[in-house]
Amino acid sequence: MSTDHDIDTAKQIYEAFGRGDVDAILERVTDDVDWSTDAAIESAPWYGLRHGKEGVRSFFRAIGSIGPVTEFTPMSFTSNADGDVMVFIRYEFTVTATGKHVAMMTVAHGRGELTAWPMTCIDSQRRAAVYSAA
Repeated sequence: MSTDHDIDTAKQIYEAFGRGDVDAILERVTDDVDWSTDAAIESAPWYGLRHGKEGVRSFFRAIGSIGPVTEFTPMSFTSNADGDVMVFIRYEFTVTATGKHVAMMTVAHGRGELTAWPMTCIDSQRRAAVYSAA
């Protein structure tokens, strides 16, 4: 696949996320996709290892359970000849349980036909603090 195709696939996934269309996302990933985040913490229920299409679906269910996402903006996309795609994302959300609002940046990395899509939080400590009522 070309790097343009890989970036287009990533853009389609983020457009589907913006519409709340998880089924469209699932159509663009492999059955054995690795959809994981950099850490697993109880206060962020979508964090941790997730595999397969059901893992992707549970990731989005978990995001929805914490509170409304008020902004989700892919800022830039880049790729290489090996099929790696990197996306720099800005997003904001409000945690319903605490009423706290946070704006964050994250990096997502996809490979080829979306067999892997791990995400790395740029500021894990700040993110963890927003879930705490203290």
